[in-house]
Amino acid sequence: MDEQQLMSRRQLALRWGVNAKTIDRLRQRGLLPWMDVSGGHGKKRCVRFFISDVQSYEARNRMAPREEEVDRNGLG
Repeated sequence: MDEQQLMSRRQLALRWGVNAKTIDRLRQRGLLPWMDVSGGHGKKRCVRFFISDVQSYEARNRMAPREEEVDRNGLG
């Protein structure tokens, strides 16, 4: 699996300019697809989001990444 296809909750929060807890709420409500990459190790989940799912969510909700994110990562 290509690591660049995945985004952490912190990266997503920075992309959208929101608190990471906002990302948690969207995930917990089932509004944002996610995957657990912790492999069942430890007590804490290691949550990741596919960039394609993030982009689909943005399109459905008419969101765009923050300008700094576009400049830094060549996204857009």
